Amino acid sequence: MNLKNINLFYDNYFGMNTLLEVVLWGQSELKQQRCFNQISAGLTLWEKILSRFDEEAETFVLNEKAVYAPVKVSTELWQSIRRCITYRELTHGLFDVFYLSDQSQEKSVDELLRLDTAHQTVHFVSSDTQVDFGGIGKGIFLEEVIRILDENEMENAFVSFGGSSIHSRGRHPHHEASWPFSFQPQFGMTEELSLTNTNLSISGLQSGNAHIYSPEENGLISTPKCVAVQGQSPVSVEVLSTSLIVADHEKQASMIKKIESEDIYYGVGTVNA
Repeated sequence: MNLKNINLFYDNYFGMNTLLEVVLWGQSELKQQRCFNQISAGLTLWEKILSRFDEEAETFVLNEKAVYAPVKVSTELWQSIRRCITYRELTHGLFDVFYLSDQSQEKSVDELLRLDTAHQTVHFVSSDTQVDFGGIGKGIFLEEVIRILDENEMENAFVSFGGSSIHSRGRHPHHEASWPFSFQPQFGMTEELSLTNTNLSISGLQSGNAHIYSPEENGLISTPKCVAVQGQSPVSVEVLSTSLIVADHEKQASMIKKIESEDIYYGVGTVNA
């Protein structure tokens, strides 16, 4: 296939402290550029909602003020918090956006915060309650990417958010039915996947680079391993990849059944130092 005739498009954008890369093909250059512009604008918007580091972001303001009085939040932040509470329950507390709060694994949601549905406000009950969307934010944003791709009638796309959160649709221009995907050697996973109309999330820990919190161990885990989850919901696979890496076998099976009922790919590798 002659790439000059398919309008192959590539661009990238930095947000949420992560590089977003987008590959499109099969539509006009103008339409693909417009689609990418909408995606990059959406990333900027969601960062202003979910970041706990940006002083102008809604989550930062919530973490600063909600302990003193109820804070009215946007519909996007409200829905994100409600979803995270649901995932907290479905993962036996292993996925926990409140992990920064002291002994959060021992506290119920009601002991951490109050939600007023009528006024869409959030009030922290515990003085040290904090919210961190780091384990789900990329999945939430990929939902927005999917909406934008659908709206722009993009049939062929590969979206990589830091190489660990991926959405694919249609096919690679040089491949008949899918986007071929191989894991980087250091992840210790030799599987080759054929991605199309699906989402993939990869959580990995390199030796000496602990960054995933385990409620059961009440701290960051440091065992070098990698978990990859493929499924239909970018948010569900994001939550699963984060939770499965700290779960025992019994809880792993339970979470997969509860959260992603459709057939999924789930792989584990030992990360090379």
